[in-house]
Amino acid sequence: MASSPTPQTSDTPGPGQASYPGAKVALWAQVPILIFIGTAGYQLTVGFAVMSGYSTAQYHQLAQGFILFTVLPGALHMLAAVNIGATHRGMAYLALSTLAAAVQTIVLATAWAPYGWCIAAPIAGLSAYALFSTLRKREDSPAGLERPWHRRLAFDGAVIVLTVALLITLTGANNRANDAEHPFPASEFDSSEASDRLADALDPLLAVLAGVEGLPEPVATSDSAACLDGGHEDANWIEFEHSYRFEDPDATVTISPNAGAGARAIVAVREHVSGNGWDTFSENRAQPWTYDLYATHDNGIKIHFQIGAGMTRLTAETDCVEKVDSE
Repeated sequence: MASSPTPQTSDTPGPGQASYPGAKVALWAQVPILIFIGTAGYQLTVGFAVMSGYSTAQYHQLAQGFILFTVLPGALHMLAAVNIGATHRGMAYLALSTLAAAVQTIVLATAWAPYGWCIAAPIAGLSAYALFSTLRKREDSPAGLERPWHRRLAFDGAVIVLTVALLITLTGANNRANDAEHPFPASEFDSSEASDRLADALDPLLAVLAGVEGLPEPVATSDSAACLDGGHEDANWIEFEHSYRFEDPDATVTISPNAGAGARAIVAVREHVSGNGWDTFSENRAQPWTYDLYATHDNGIKIHFQIGAGMTRLTAETDCVEKVDSE
């Protein structure tokens, strides 16, 4: 008695079953294109964003858009490439893959025009070829899709888990790098304490300069301004500046950094900042008749002491601090 034929369950197509090598290659070929978009394309776009003065919130949106724009379609292309001709899920994956590629083509051809056309064209061509070649072979040999539903579940699960992990990792990195709620470095004080912090930094220096023979009495000025996040003012963050001018900029005789009161003031300020928790990060003479000293404190206060050219002054400023309503 002849035995009944054993149903074929291998992945190799049998008689009457279609294979889809061209479609699979077209789907896999889109993955490196997406990697290129997510790396080189992103860096190029960031360069344009810098020139356009993007805010931190805009950078966050830009990066998150690139994450979704590349990771999700890449996963769909891989799922479709492995499942077409092997499971009924293959056609569903292929439909989603084609939809994702269509969205990418439209975005690249419009938002990145005309340079995006160079990337949109191969994506559109590869996606269209994968779809229509699969549909044509499916019509010729529909049995090619009659495979058990549980095939390739391990691969599908691995791709989905890795995709979710990658999305979580990249989104977390984006949230840390582009924190829209805190676009500026953290400060140990807010706007309610800024003036007192500046006074605490300046008063000892003013006392030192008051002891310098020949140095005129200073004239105080104060200012504050909203911080710029990219090219945009952020009303929730503000920076403060207190300045003391030691001479009239229209005076005929100015203080020289090379002799007299100017030279003595340089020595006094240098000695003070070197021994009171200040870090001098710049001390220079751009011209023989000028002198500049820049120092910063670990609480975020920065000072600038300048002598010469009618601009002798001592300035202290904060970094951007969070603005709070004064009581």
